[in-house]
Amino acid sequence: QAAGNVQDAHGQIGQIKNQLNTHHAELQSAWKGESSAAFTQVYNLFETEFAKVLKDLDLIHEKLVHTQAKYQTAEQNKTARVNTLKGLVNG
Repeated sequence: QAAGNVQDAHGQIGQIKNQLNTHHAELQSAWKGESSAAFTQVYNLFETEFAKVLKDLDLIHEKLVHTQAKYQTAEQNKTARVNTLKGLVNG
């Protein structure tokens, strides 16, 4: 479930990022001059950091999926051992 939540958040954040990029492009089409260039420089820095957040969310999702798979395997192994012991006791 946690992996799904992270994946959902990644999708929502990606949509917001796309909307921001659209708004920035619209703004830049009408806004000219030094202040526009300065804003674009700062926006590009923000964009870089935003991309890092999305990359980190991908990594978190990947690790959660891997951890869930390991947990399920461990649970299956423990259940099999308990059932074996139960069979020996009830033998």
